[in-house]
Amino acid sequence: MWYRSIILAEKHTSVIVALWLPKNKSEKLCLSESELPENSKPEPVDNLHITLLYIGKADALKDKKELIEAALETVSNKYSTIKGNVQGVGCFSGEFDTKPFYASYDSPELPEIRQELVDVMESLGIELDKTHGFTPHITLAYLEKDAELPTVNIPDVPINFDGFTLAWAGDKKHYSFSQK
Repeated sequence: MWYRSIILAEKHTSVIVALWLPKNKSEKLCLSESELPENSKPEPVDNLHITLLYIGKADALKDKKELIEAALETVSNKYSTIKGNVQGVGCFSGEFDTKPFYASYDSPELPEIRQELVDVMESLGIELDKTHGFTPHITLAYLEKDAELPTVNIPDVPINFDGFTLAWAGDKKHYSFSQK
C-alpha cells in the first residue's frame, strides 16, 4: 500500500492532496508513545492530515506539475469551507509490518470534492490507484501488525478546512477555497 512507502522513507517522495489540520485541532488528537502499544510510532502533531488523493511519485509526475497545480487552483475556486467532525477511531490492516491507527472524519461536502479531484487528475492522464475506496481519516499512529488497538479517548472534534494542500515531495502549497 502507498502509505508504507511514505512512513519508511526518510525523504518525502510522494505527491498528495490533503487537508492539513490546524495546530489547535492537531494538539487535541495527537497521541503520545505512552498511550500506544510498545513499538508504535505516533504521528507528529504537524503531520496530522486527511489525504484526499495520493497522486503518485514526484519524479514520475514532474512533467505534469504545472498542470496539476493549475487544476487544483480551478477546483479550489469552486468550493467553500469543508465542515465536519472527528468521530471514532479505526485501524487499517494489510500485509505490511505496520498498520495505521486513525481517527475517522465525517463531512457531507468531502465526497464531492474528493471525486472532483479524482476526475480532474484522470482527465490529465494520471492513473490513480483504485485498490481501495475513500475512507476519510487522520492517521494518529502506526502500530505493529499484531498489536492490539489502543484504548485511547479520542474526543469528537469539529474541524473546518478553508482549503486543501498539495504536498509535493515534502514541499507544500495551500489552495484556499474561494466560494463564501
